[in-house]
Amino acid sequence: MDGWSFAPPIFASRTTPAWNGGTIALIAAVALTAIAAVLGFDVQAPGVTALACIVLLIGGLPHGSFDIEFILRRDASGQTAIGRALLSYLLLAALMLALWLVEPGFALLAFLLTATAHFAEDWQSNAGPDDAPSDGFLAHGMALSILAAPALTHHALLEAIFSTLTTPGAAATAAGLLFLIAPIACCVGAAGALSAWSKGNAELGARWLASIVAMLALPPVVGFMLFFTLAHSPPHFAAGLQRLRANHANWLQLVAGITVAALGLAGLLVELVPQEGLGEQAMVVTFITFSILTVPHMFAPNLSDWLRRHLSFTST
Repeated sequence: MDGWSFAPPIFASRTTPAWNGGTIALIAAVALTAIAAVLGFDVQAPGVTALACIVLLIGGLPHGSFDIEFILRRDASGQTAIGRALLSYLLLAALMLALWLVEPGFALLAFLLTATAHFAEDWQSNAGPDDAPSDGFLAHGMALSILAAPALTHHALLEAIFSTLTTPGAAATAAGLLFLIAPIACCVGAAGALSAWSKGNAELGARWLASIVAMLALPPVVGFMLFFTLAHSPPHFAAGLQRLRANHANWLQLVAGITVAALGLAGLLVELVPQEGLGEQAMVVTFITFSILTVPHMFAPNLSDWLRRHLSFTST
């Protein structure tokens, strides 16, 4: 069972890390999806896109569902006030939602930058001390390889996806910038993955190589769904569960409750940002939901500390 453990590699041996089930499933899913495409199955059909978005929401949202509990636990230790902590989380989410409604071009840019920083953490949390001198450059190159790769092989489709999220001009600009970045980013990503493999962490290298291949070979939404649900989410979920399980007997209810709340936000977005096609509506709802939740997922603790220093709310 060790080979199918979802324990994040950061907790495994540096020289002989266990291969986790997410990486093995990712490689298998990328291969099977590519074979299906070669055999004539339309992996770009609206129904497939909508299904990929549903899987992305259900499989991706739970890994951030521990955020509120961790923030409240900080408050319980006296570091922040609960009211400020929750306010910081909701404030960042509301600001991101407002940005999508008022200026979607800037919202798309913010989403891409936030996603780059967030996915870079995956590499930084798993890389060993030998990678430290180039850690920042390599980590962000790895993250950009995931986001920019579709611009090389599915440029028109990527631009069309961005057009559902923002204006055609902003979509063309974003897709064009990713196209310029993609060759260098993919080279950095491949070099980082091969470096990890050569240093004995074949699991980490295979995970990143499979993710880059998914984003190059498959339609962007399908490739991103496989990367996010099989490469990104499982280690984060396992690490969060490991931190929480000893002190929270009802972790399953916590995960389910916050995931349902996030799905409720997605349902609200169906009304706020309507689209004509099934695939387009699913993409808009899914990626705006993720961007709204990713910003507080990354920055809420820092903002809550700022609020503690500068505002005089009382603890609730």
